[in-house]
Amino acid sequence: MKYIIVGGGAQAKYVIDILVNCYNREVIGILDIENNVEYHGSRIGKVQVLGYYKDLIENYNPNEFGVILCHSDNKIKETIYNELKKLGYRFPNVIHPNAYISKNAKLGEGNIINSYVSIMPFAKIGNCVVIHSNSVIEHDCEIEDFVNIAPSVALAGYVKVGKRSYIFTNATVLPGVKIGRDAKVGAGSVVIENIPDNKVVKGVPAK
Repeated sequence: MKYIIVGGGAQAKYVIDILVNCYNREVIGILDIENNVEYHGSRIGKVQVLGYYKDLIENYNPNEFGVILCHSDNKIKETIYNELKKLGYRFPNVIHPNAYISKNAKLGEGNIINSYVSIMPFAKIGNCVVIHSNSVIEHDCEIEDFVNIAPSVALAGYVKVGKRSYIFTNATVLPGVKIGRDAKVGAGSVVIENIPDNKVVKGVPAK
């Protein structure tokens, strides 16, 4: 399968590293989300930014390649996913070879899973979730669509993370805690109780 990356920045760097350096796959190019003309023609590694995705996406047959969405704004990512999904585009998972994923875990599509991530038995991962290096998703966790989990996050068993939430570096979430939709957990926080939708928490314990 060939690939096109929609969106640049740090997430695109991870994806290129996994696809090209780990699996020797062909990445056709990067399509810009913000239509930043100055960015067009530049490269991330050997992969070129071809232009604005709305101008170019119609030039590609959805059956000939997979789309990888790379953007840190989860709401923007959701909007573009829904737009391209209706047009028939496919969203393969990109998984680093050093990641461990239990055969009893369930993954949706379009996920980016980086090096030394552990996803344990009966965890459920939605669509277009990004899980960064060294994070642990324990047994029976449920992560909804478009969530971003930063490096070295630890989710204990039965944790639920709502759609579009963002958990920052080195945060720990205790067993059974529910994190609402569009919530944010600050770096280094320890979450011991449920977090409502749209809330930002930080600290030890997180408040």
